[in-house]
Amino acid sequence: MSVPGFRPQGPWGGPSVSLAVRVADAQGLRLMRGGEIRLVLTLRAADDPEGESFGRKVTPWLGVPENEAPVWRAREAVFSVPADRCFQAEFVDSVYLHISLWQKGHAQPEKEAQPAFGVPVGARLGLRAFN
Repeated sequence: MSVPGFRPQGPWGGPSVSLAVRVADAQGLRLMRGGEIRLVLTLRAADDPEGESFGRKVTPWLGVPENEAPVWRAREAVFSVPADRCFQAEFVDSVYLHISLWQKGHAQPEKEAQPAFGVPVGARLGLRAFN
């Protein structure tokens, strides 16, 4: 009998489970004009807050048009999770998918609007901009 996503021999030498994730849509992004964007996915848990155990899944840089919204295509990634971790209560209760959108090479706005409480809009959305 075959179990979908189960592999008898994973990268850690023991059985593992393939966790497939798909980012199908992205709405309400507030991107700067021009430059490029990339998506970075990490699987994080209480004992691995940066997601180093499972590695980063990083898309190639995608150009952002100057005068229109970028065309979004679904992005997929597969994380290989050791089967024994799937039975650890702390891991199961704390694991989550972290999605980060990066932008570089964009045109700087003439004057960045700040909300009344002083936190930039991008920071409130958890987005990072890199030049």
